Amino acid sequence: RLNKMNIILEKAYIILWIIIPVILIFGLINSEKTIDVNIYDTYYVVNTFHFAIFLSTYFTILGLVYFGINYCSLELNKKFTNIHVIGSILSIAIIFILNFLYRTNLNQNVFEIINNEKFNNKVTLVIILFICCFIISQIVFIFNIIQSFVKK
Repeated sequence: RLNKMNIILEKAYIILWIIIPVILIFGLINSEKTIDVNIYDTYYVVNTFHFAIFLSTYFTILGLVYFGINYCSLELNKKFTNIHVIGSILSIAIIFILNFLYRTNLNQNVFEIINNEKFNNKVTLVIILFICCFIISQIVFIFNIIQSFVKK
């Protein structure tokens, strides 16, 4: 069982390509919803299906890069690869999940609206932290690619 996991982690493109249909199905099911991120006085609103298409395209490109590296017999640092793949997938999954925790202010009194706003601000902060984790894992990926070319 552990040997199969090592094979999958050595071929990271398999994981990335398996995730693509899951993301697309999730985006299709939730196509009526949006992902909202409020940073100061600016709201970034993206349709869930459009976000899913973007992520699928991005994971396809990452999978092709990992496949190309594997095909060319370049050796990547396994720890960096694991950090990148697991960090990317978990960050995106948590961002999707956290987005559904936002509370709306329909037909509520002033105190509930204020409490909901405080809660939504905390959710937004956590989403921003996981966006930063996603970006950091992409930096690890770039560093890993550069390191593999220098090493060869």
